[in-house]
Amino acid sequence: MKRVFITSIVALLFLCSCNNKPSKPSKKIANKNIENVSSTSHDSLFLANIDKRLLANPNDVNLLVKRSNRLFKMFLKTSNTEDLYKSKQDAAKAFRLDSNNYEARMAYTEALSRTPGLNAQEIKNVYRHYNWLLNKKKTPKAYVGLASYYSYTQNPEKGIELADKALRLDVKYRDAYVIKSTLFLQMQKPSLAISSLETAVQQDNEFIIGYMQLADLYTQQKKYPIALERFKNVIVLNKNSTEAWYGVAMSNQKLNNFKEAKKSYRILLEKDPKHFLAHYNLGFIQQYQDKQIDSAMYFYTKSIDLIPEDLNIQAIPIVKNHLSKANYQIGRCYEQKEDISRALLSYGKSLKHDPEFELSQNRVKELKKDVYKK
Repeated sequence: MKRVFITSIVALLFLCSCNNKPSKPSKKIANKNIENVSSTSHDSLFLANIDKRLLANPNDVNLLVKRSNRLFKMFLKTSNTEDLYKSKQDAAKAFRLDSNNYEARMAYTEALSRTPGLNAQEIKNVYRHYNWLLNKKKTPKAYVGLASYYSYTQNPEKGIELADKALRLDVKYRDAYVIKSTLFLQMQKPSLAISSLETAVQQDNEFIIGYMQLADLYTQQKKYPIALERFKNVIVLNKNSTEAWYGVAMSNQKLNNFKEAKKSYRILLEKDPKHFLAHYNLGFIQQYQDKQIDSAMYFYTKSIDLIPEDLNIQAIPIVKNHLSKANYQIGRCYEQKEDISRALLSYGKSLKHDPEFELSQNRVKELKKDVYKK
């Protein structure tokens, strides 16, 4: 399965947020959609109100912290880095205005710790700020923040120790389980990472990023039935998640549920008509399961045509591999139609993108042998 998994430390740290919710077993998850229009409108109204008040009082520390925290929550929900940088800007200003303000320093440190590509000094600053916060007040959030520092410095054991301290203060603190998952992955212990994330989603059944991460981890372990359920959890919360729809479709394909796979791929293409992998996989099912060769060729060709001609393909391995595979499969279709010259042409296109693509190399050798025999 060709997926881009969220396994880097920065991406995993992104899972943590400043908003922990207790589990609500009486409330059905199906009634929630955390990225609906009303939520977005509420954020916009809230920010508009704060913006207006800050125009009159641009150095109001409390207002700057409130806006920073709301922008930070929006970033955690949507992964829009513009929200993260705006949050960090507000928090930094509030911190400069009052460096002894606990909430201002917390807001700044939270945004800083999740900024991609931190340099060595910035990482040290994260450590210094979280220690200051813990000295003032021992909270689960501060312990988890300091634990994240140890993921940067490759000391996961120390990080887990701090996460456990957070849990001793609040056993239901979701982000403590999330950071433990990050640290367990650093330690090459995926089973413990999964266990921690499962506990996190038990504490917050609207934790969409947690469900997505679990789905990816289960997929890596080839546990497709469980991965399928976790992708579905994401869709319940965000029906427009193209990544989750792709996961549902691919999981069904791996489980030989081809009817459901095709249905999910088509829903995905309604939401994102340019999803080239969805077109490719529909072609694969048409070719090898439905035996509809012309239909398969249509989808393979469509998946190729969606790649921009001016794209630096060699710099993007997944695209390079896709073009090699799609042209290879078109070659196989031509072989089934007994059009050997066009099959060879397709294999040539495949090898143009990746001269070492073994499947195409082997077919070219075999076909040339047959030609010499004749």
